[in-house]
Amino acid sequence: MNRGKSFLISGIGLLSAMFFLKPAQAAGEWLLKSQRAVLEEKGLTLRAKSIEDFVSVLHGGISHKDTWNGLLDFGVNYDFGKLGIIPGGTFFFRGAEIHGNQRPTVDLVGDAQGVDGFEGAHGFRVYEMGYEQNLLKDKLSLRAGVLDINSDFAFSDIASVLFMNSALCITPTLVNNISTPTYPITAAGFRTKYAITENITFMAGVWDGDAGTSEDNKHNLHIKWKNKDGLLSITQTDFKYILPGVGDKLPGTFKLGGWYDSKSFNDVVNTDDNGDAVRHHGNFGGYFIWDQMLWREKDDQGLSMFWEIAGAPKDRNTVSQHLAGGFTYTGLVPGRDQDQCGIAVTNAYFSHQKALANDWDRAEATWETTYRVKVNESVSVAPDFEYVDRPSGDRTKKNASVFMIRTMIVY
Repeated sequence: MNRGKSFLISGIGLLSAMFFLKPAQAAGEWLLKSQRAVLEEKGLTLRAKSIEDFVSVLHGGISHKDTWNGLLDFGVNYDFGKLGIIPGGTFFFRGAEIHGNQRPTVDLVGDAQGVDGFEGAHGFRVYEMGYEQNLLKDKLSLRAGVLDINSDFAFSDIASVLFMNSALCITPTLVNNISTPTYPITAAGFRTKYAITENITFMAGVWDGDAGTSEDNKHNLHIKWKNKDGLLSITQTDFKYILPGVGDKLPGTFKLGGWYDSKSFNDVVNTDDNGDAVRHHGNFGGYFIWDQMLWREKDDQGLSMFWEIAGAPKDRNTVSQHLAGGFTYTGLVPGRDQDQCGIAVTNAYFSHQKALANDWDRAEATWETTYRVKVNESVSVAPDFEYVDRPSGDRTKKNASVFMIRTMIVY
């Protein structure tokens, strides 16, 4: 029996054992619970979460191997308002310790969208750090420091909490085309958020246009702000609503966003008379996200769906369009009210000109299905299967079948 099959059988066995356990009622954030409660009264909040992803490429891709990735996400918030110093003011810090073996996307599959959203160069990083000030009775929020753009922008609330593929957390029309300040490489920036009404929120942010690489921004503390790097700006408006005439109150959200990067970009194909790439001043794109609960069984249990569409100019971007959608269900199995399951598909469409020039297929599609077992309020285990059709559009790569198990512990 090969390693991939052994890994798959072991994973199914572990899932079965967890599935038939009676859901525990232990509270989350259990480590030093009483001590942390005392600190929170004084304004100091501690948090930590560990994620371990075990990955097996069963077929296709670059290499049929097993590997693992891990993340320790830990942080602290200090509420100056509770001390009576600065009402509405908070210092925040998040650290990320990334570890593991080979990276699934880079080393084993070679896909464009990223089969594991938590893979990254190993080491310690300051993930987010800065200051937030709430004003106007908390309607206005101002945030500055080292920030992750994906903490506020360009994600589906339904898809991002369950699925593992990176493209289901943030559109590849951002991360595959420009230097995007998001996991694992963040950058200096400023974000403002204003609640126009109870149901409409407007956000805007600006970041250093070059977040750097794992080599030159090893700890996310390389703050440069060079003119040639430009600035990345983004806006997003959220519209929340309840479907009219529905007694069970089915909530939904529309998110409409757009971004602009002010530095220059090479044309994907065209060159000038000297053989140099034609340059385009600036880059831009937009996205639309729709989250909708379709049927409520009780409380938060029920069926939900999401849909995403995004685009960027095809003359200067490798991924010119993104389309994704799927369904999730909370509490599908009787007696497992907090378990979540889902199925999704995400498609990255490559620039037509670049695909022709490189003899690529026009798009990469990835199907994902997952089931998260909530062992208790602190521990969850989720087996996951992804099928990658035409990885990176490269016709020399076989379609890939990837099995993963994610273990998450909230301390």
